[in-house]
Amino acid sequence: MSELPQHLEIASQPTSHGWRWIRSAFDLFKEQPFLWIGILLVIWIILAVISWVPLIGYFAVNLLQPVLAAGLYLTADKESQDPPAQFGQMFDGFKTNFNQLMMLGLVYLIAMVVLMIPFLLTFAAIVGDSNLESYSQSFSDGTLDIQQFQTVMQSNPDMMSLLLAVMVGLLFYIPLLMSYYFAPVLIAVENMNCFEAMKTSFVACIRNVMPFLWFSIIATALVVIASIPFFLGLILAIPLLALTTYTAYVDIFHATDNIPPAENTTSAL
Repeated sequence: MSELPQHLEIASQPTSHGWRWIRSAFDLFKEQPFLWIGILLVIWIILAVISWVPLIGYFAVNLLQPVLAAGLYLTADKESQDPPAQFGQMFDGFKTNFNQLMMLGLVYLIAMVVLMIPFLLTFAAIVGDSNLESYSQSFSDGTLDIQQFQTVMQSNPDMMSLLLAVMVGLLFYIPLLMSYYFAPVLIAVENMNCFEAMKTSFVACIRNVMPFLWFSIIATALVVIASIPFFLGLILAIPLLALTTYTAYVDIFHATDNIPPAENTTSAL
């Protein structure tokens, strides 16, 4: 990997910082809660509408996800350094390194398709081509008989082959996810190109495996708790967890800068 810009470093943080990212995100969230809820709601609506477009919907969603995510992170960067942020800044991803963000979406989409090939080939071999078409149609129109499907799969002696294909896919998906995690914010805020951002994101995740593990445990617990009252808590939990990508980026890449105000006041668990 080429050298990082002089103002950047990739810090290796202690495990407790997984909780600090959430605390810092909450300090950022509470300044303008309706702003963040509104931004995530609009992003969800945009992606939901696009996903319904025949043929190209799925591909368009994957291409636009990093662009919209970048808008969120640019808004968070504005709120951290020169508040207050404005709602319209959520669309700044369309004006800041747009081509590189779209390239990121394309690379991620191609990688996901490649990772799905072993699973799809194994699945097709197990259920047969005619059944595969039938199951695919039933899944897409919501009429799939789950119990019948499970019975067919459990009675098939090649089920282990399918499970192995899934495990291999997951094994390769984790590095892909690590490469993607910080890439939108690095492209938008740090002006990196797509591939440099993906390499940098991967290295950052590798150096901070333990805080990411701790963060994942806490985030899972938060989502479960937020889902209990008719999923209403997710209105707060999803924006909060989305902002942790930004606060984690600050903590890892700007460890000595103390960019978000919360960094000085937030203590480790």
